[in-house]
Amino acid sequence: MSARIVVCGKGQLACASMEYIDDLRATGLLVHELIALAVRNDTGEDTWEPSLRRACTQRGVGLAADLASLRLNAGDLVFSLQFDKIIRMADLGGARAFNVHFSALPRYRGCYPSMWPLRRCEREAGTTLHVLDEGIDSGDIVDQIRFPLPPFFTAADLYRLHHPYGYELIKRNLQAIVEGRETRQPQNAALADYYDRRSIDFDRTEIEDFSALTAAEAVGLLKSFMFMPFQMPSHGGRRIVNAEIVHWTGAHHAAPAAARGQAFALLPCRDGLIRVQFDDTPDVE
Repeated sequence: MSARIVVCGKGQLACASMEYIDDLRATGLLVHELIALAVRNDTGEDTWEPSLRRACTQRGVGLAADLASLRLNAGDLVFSLQFDKIIRMADLGGARAFNVHFSALPRYRGCYPSMWPLRRCEREAGTTLHVLDEGIDSGDIVDQIRFPLPPFFTAADLYRLHHPYGYELIKRNLQAIVEGRETRQPQNAALADYYDRRSIDFDRTEIEDFSALTAAEAVGLLKSFMFMPFQMPSHGGRRIVNAEIVHWTGAHHAAPAAARGQAFALLPCRDGLIRVQFDDTPDVE
C-alpha cells in the first residue's frame, strides 16, 4: 500500500489544500494516495462555505467515513483543517498529523479563536500550523503567520481571512512535511490560554447596557458576535450590523435612542460613545 495523505476538514482551507495536493499528484511531484474526510454536516452541496465532499467528488478523490477505518500507519500524513472532531492518537496508527488553528498559538487554544482577539481589542491576529498531539492545539508549532487585525473587522471577516493564511501555511510547508524535515518549535505554555464551547453564551447576544465597557471594548464585543449565518448582536430587540467608536472629545452622553425606522443610534459607554447601525429586515427562513 502506498503512503497516504488524508485531508480532514471543511471550507475554503480544506478544499484549496485538497486541490493543491491533488494537482501535485497529477504532475508526479507527490506519489501519495489522497483521501479526504469531510465534517459531519457536509451534505455535498456548497453553502456559505464550499463543500469538501463536493470538491472531492468533482476530482474523483476518495472520501473516508472515519480515520479508524483507514488503518493508518507511520508512512501516512493527516491534515486537520477545520475538522469537527478531536482526532485520537490511537486512530493515527503512528501517522504524522498536523493541524491548522485559527489563532497565533499559544494564544486562544480551543474554541472561538476568531472572536477573542476582537473582544480583547487586539491589533494583530495569526494563523498557526502545528503538530497534532494529545492536547488541544498544544502541539509544536511548525509555522505561523501573524497579520494586522483591522478595527472594522467582524468575527466573520476574521474567520474568512484565516482560510487563505492557513492555505499559505500548508503550501509553504508541505514539501518539508512530506520529506520529514519540518521545523518544530514547542509552544510556550506560560503564554497559553484555552477556551471551551461554554466560554461564550450565544443565548446572550442582546446587549442593553454598555456603560461598564469602554467604547473600544463595546465595539469589540459587538463585532465578536457578528457572524452570519449563525448570530448577530442586538440592542433593544434590533439587530446590529455595524458598530464604531465616536471619536469626539468629551462625548460622554448619548443622543436619544433611535426610534424604529432610524438606522443608527449613539450609545453611551464608560469613556464615550459608540455608533451602531441597525438592520430591521426580517430574517428569511
